[in-house]
Amino acid sequence: MANNYDKDKKNRVTKEMALALTPLAAAYFFITFFNAGRADYFGIPYSLINISFIDIILSNRLALIAAVIAFLWTGLYYNLLPNVNSPIFRGIITAILIFSLWIGFNAGRFDAKSQINYLVVHNQQNLSLPDENLAVVRLDNKSIIAVPFNKVTRQFSPSFVMLERDSAMTLKLTHENIGPLSPQK
Repeated sequence: MANNYDKDKKNRVTKEMALALTPLAAAYFFITFFNAGRADYFGIPYSLINISFIDIILSNRLALIAAVIAFLWTGLYYNLLPNVNSPIFRGIITAILIFSLWIGFNAGRFDAKSQINYLVVHNQQNLSLPDENLAVVRLDNKSIIAVPFNKVTRQFSPSFVMLERDSAMTLKLTHENIGPLSPQK
C-alpha cells in the first residue's frame, strides 16, 4: 500500500514540476530562437547571442504567449493523463518545446524583416568606424552590433560592426525610420 502511495506522490510531483518548468523552458527556447532568427536574417553568428533572464521576461510578448500556451497545454494533459510515463504526456511536452523553437526562429526572422525603426550610429571623427550608415540590430549589456546599410536602397551589406559598449559610450545614436531593411543582392 505504501509503495502505491510513493508512486502516486512521485507521479504527482513530476507532473507538477513539468507544469511549472515547461512554460519557462518554452519561453527561454522561444527567446533564444527568436534572437537566432533575427541574427540569421542579418548574417550575425549565433555565438554572439547572449540571452539573460531579463530577456525572457521583458523581451517579447510572443514569449509570454508561448509560455502561457505551454502552461495551458501542460495543465490540460496534467489533468487528463493519469501517469507522467505516458508517451502522450512526454510527446506533448516535447512537441511544445519543439514548436516554441520553430515559432521563435520564424518570428525572429519576420521581426527582423519587417522592422522599420532602428537606432542609427553616427560616426564621429575620433572613432575608426566605416563611413557607411550603421543600423543597430543587436544591443545587449556588453556590445552593440550594427550592419552597414544604404539609405536609398534600404539594403544592408552582409557584414557587421561590433562595438564594445564601454568603449562606445561616446557614440551618437538616433532613432530613425529607415526600414524595412533587406539583404544586399
